[in-house]
Amino acid sequence: MPGNVNPFCQHVLGLDENYTTNHAGLVVFDEPGQQAADPVNLTSLFQESAKVRPDRHQILIATSEKEHAIKAGLGDRPYNLISFNGYILKPLD
Repeated sequence: MPGNVNPFCQHVLGLDENYTTNHAGLVVFDEPGQQAADPVNLTSLFQESAKVRPDRHQILIATSEKEHAIKAGLGDRPYNLISFNGYILKPLD
């Protein structure tokens, strides 16, 4: 993941705390680990994302990281983890 994407997206959400914006309050990360982010950066992404205000913001992270690594990265921060077995998107038969 390019080094500035994560802080930029979270900064946009932070602007909404102090200013009136047109931002929908939704940020989606799709496989941030595929963008050469090291495990420390993914842990930081998980931890910082868990700080959003759930009444105003939502961050969705789609990742193939192991569930135990995600839970370890989040620690005791509040989150909602939904796991899927196999691929989420598949060709129609």
